[in-house]
Amino acid sequence: MAVNSKNVMYFVEFSADKVATIDAKTMAIKEYALPDPGARPRRIAISPDDVIW
Repeated sequence: MAVNSKNVMYFVEFSADKVATIDAKTMAIKEYALPDPGARPRRIAISPDDVIW
């Protein structure tokens, strides 16, 4: 998990091609599909300018 400068928490879904956010107030999860359906991210990082890696 990583938090950006706007205090939004991001995480990757292990063994899935998705990155997601969690709304701190409602605990709702919003998923974002990655462009490569074969992608299986295991880590996430956010740069100082809020770019997700």
